[in-house]
Amino acid sequence: MIASKLDVAVNVSHSQLHQFNIGEVKHLLCKLDPSKATSTEYIPVWILKDGCENICIPLQKIINTILTDCEYLTFGKEHR
Repeated sequence: MIASKLDVAVNVSHSQLHQFNIGEVKHLLCKLDPSKATSTEYIPVWILKDGCENICIPLQKIINTILTDCEYLTFGKEHR
């Protein structure tokens, strides 16, 4: 059984969540494999890799906010 967002929010202690730093986000962006798909966003990997210096700070804030607030994006997930 998959836990609901409310279950996760109630059971997860925010102090135990890993907060990503800018260096980690930059490292992950630089490691992206251009031969792999980028899901439903259709953002080419070369843009993410070449622009990692410019997008790592806002992306780090988005990731940490999502993890802290337990708000997980569901758009783009289509049921078939």
